[in-house]
Amino acid sequence: MKKTILRQDTLSSQVKNYILQLIMKEKLVAGMAVPSEMQLIQDLGVSRGVVREAYRSLAALGILEIQSGKLPTIKKIDTNVLQLIINFAVITEQVTHKDILAVRRHLEMGCVH
Repeated sequence: MKKTILRQDTLSSQVKNYILQLIMKEKLVAGMAVPSEMQLIQDLGVSRGVVREAYRSLAALGILEIQSGKLPTIKKIDTNVLQLIINFAVITEQVTHKDILAVRRHLEMGCVH
């Protein structure tokens, strides 16, 4: 009998994905604020802890900047960190050159629009 692998995202992961989709949908850029904790709590019906965990996750990824008493803002990407991650992925054979070229095509197409 074949096992079915269930994938169940946590609430904080769902909130994180919601924020990422909102950023793309609203075309927010570096320096712009994302919704407050209270706004997301009201809109999504989740706890403060869930929203904070989502924000911390996005901050750890370098996507959001969080300062006490201020709205979270979109952080400017550090290209040195991005290069380091890509180089590490290639050196440790976690991605192929084909994967890198696919990312490059995607980036180039994004620059055209």
